[in-house]
Amino acid sequence: MQKTKKTTQLAANAPEKRQLSISLDELLSHAEPLKLAKSIGDADVFRASGEGQELLLKTYRQRPWLMRLLLGKRCLANEYSALDYIQSHALARVPRPLGWLDENSYAIEYIPNLGHVENPEHHPEKTQSRSFFEELVSMVLVLHEHGIAHGDLRRANILVGKDGHPWLIDFATSVNLNTSRLLLRKLYFRMFRVMDLHSLGKILQMTYPELVQGEIRECLEHPPWFVRLGHFYRHGIYRNVVRRKGSRSSD
Repeated sequence: MQKTKKTTQLAANAPEKRQLSISLDELLSHAEPLKLAKSIGDADVFRASGEGQELLLKTYRQRPWLMRLLLGKRCLANEYSALDYIQSHALARVPRPLGWLDENSYAIEYIPNLGHVENPEHHPEKTQSRSFFEELVSMVLVLHEHGIAHGDLRRANILVGKDGHPWLIDFATSVNLNTSRLLLRKLYFRMFRVMDLHSLGKILQMTYPELVQGEIRECLEHPPWFVRLGHFYRHGIYRNVVRRKGSRSSD
């Protein structure tokens, strides 16, 4: 009986698959490209107007069939479910998911005037305030407490709102325990949670090292094997092989 109740609760947490009435082709006909994929595993991102508002479109339509099947749908579903849960429970500042355009594309709200977190080594005069990073740490820890790990918490996915508060984007690799508690997903959550803390530690170390405390310090000073493996993949394989191959195929 208890297991049935948990399963029912998890099913209730799964987001409704809302379908937008406007077509992807219609939106793309006047869309502004914001980020075209640099690898076969990335989505194309556009800004467009539709249904009375500004939209951010993410689509895998131009990716190879196998990549759409194995990676694209999974990444989009991960992000949609995470954003929907975070928004509905007011856990952090993230864009609101608006609906699907087809099985390989969906739209989220476009947030204007978002800035990037600058690298203090390149732009020390543009470093955000201590309170910004304190709030960022709090947001990430709250997400972890509610069963969501980001999984790709790098500077590019942390934005600055026009009011100076942090926003999080790109939950494609996130793990959300609120829609499934399978053993494998629990394992991924624990791993991605540590990866989040390690990434936070690296960012804080370059800005306000006094904020590197507790478990964040432990993850930074003693990264487990899967964090080191992820670093090797991103810097040794992804940037040199996957992205380069994707760039050649798009030329």
